[in-house]
Amino acid sequence: MKTQFKWIQSPLVLSLLLVLSSVSSTVSFEVKANVSAGTKAQAKAVLPVDIEMKCHVELMGGGELISFTNVPYKNIKELRNVLIGQKVKLTSESSAQAIYKIKECVLLQEKFKGRRAQQLFLDTPQ
Repeated sequence: MKTQFKWIQSPLVLSLLLVLSSVSSTVSFEVKANVSAGTKAQAKAVLPVDIEMKCHVELMGGGELISFTNVPYKNIKELRNVLIGQKVKLTSESSAQAIYKIKECVLLQEKFKGRRAQQLFLDTPQ
């Protein structure tokens, strides 16, 4: 009977951790589970989530704008390389222009450091 209780307890603890983790609003979370019933070793699994970013960019041919993007947590360091060359539309009627240079990127909730980026963000419809 004691063995069955441990077997039932392990999935309950794991499901409780999963529920608590899904409620959390952090960038990443970890789930700890028993590797096997006979050992006390634990394994970690870190699950990345998409991060919302906003970037002050310069376009080929001139012009600046604020570009919004979602990027996986593991690719955040490569964001500049990913964005350069991507095409963005200024209006629904105009043709797309490619991004030439990334001036500044921050998390969506954070404030830009540069004054020009702050003003562009205030002027950008959301």
